[in-house]
Amino acid sequence: MARAGGVLLGALTLVTVPAAAQTLELEGRYWPATLTAQVNVTGGHPDIPPSLTTINLKDDLGLKDKNLSDWRLTLCTGPHSKLRLGYVKMDYRADQAVQRTVVFNGTTYTVGTRVITKLGLDYWRLGWIWYFAGTSSDAVQVGSLLEAKTISADASVSAPDLIPPALNARKFSSTLPSVGLVLDVRPSHTVDIYVEASGVSAGTYGRGVDAEAGLKLAPVRNVSISGGYRYFDLEAKDTPDFAKIKNAGPYVGVGVNF
Repeated sequence: MARAGGVLLGALTLVTVPAAAQTLELEGRYWPATLTAQVNVTGGHPDIPPSLTTINLKDDLGLKDKNLSDWRLTLCTGPHSKLRLGYVKMDYRADQAVQRTVVFNGTTYTVGTRVITKLGLDYWRLGWIWYFAGTSSDAVQVGSLLEAKTISADASVSAPDLIPPALNARKFSSTLPSVGLVLDVRPSHTVDIYVEASGVSAGTYGRGVDAEAGLKLAPVRNVSISGGYRYFDLEAKDTPDFAKIKNAGPYVGVGVNF
């Protein structure tokens, strides 16, 4: 968190647009996303059938959908550009007896074994939007989106009732660049219809897609409300191991301009 905040502060010090042309917006979103998640961790045992090592984190381990919070800080640096910092915390936990035998990282959890699962993801985005068609005073703007996306994951699967107790944990963090496009349509100065999508490909190591579409209204000065649909899809691979995590669903938000 401190690293991402420092990057943003550093970026802001480079802005040379007159202060009168800048607007700072803080937006919070309520995102009751639907989770889809699968993992396959063989633990160096490629001979184990994929039917045992490929685990559905909801059906097999009991993870549930969560109501997520999406926070964004956006600085408008002129009629053609914006800087934006975004953060989403995804934290899932489950404690249940497995309904079928599964193998995670070489450890076998037979039917009826009590398994405690924890999955935490910190998702940071630092991006620059450059509108190459239209300005902030036009009804339509089309722009490019360049972002640095950081994903930090902390996952564990444990069986405390086994003798001896079993614990398998994995942590990783990765920062990758992504590119995308944005579209803003403003039929009036209080209405903004927007679409954006960005993605990153790491070849055989995976990919990531983040897209959204929505409507923003400004009913009173310096306050906005928004609603729409967001889609987040991440796949990390180290063949034959992989992790696939998808969150999608509608959201609502409130923003304050300074």
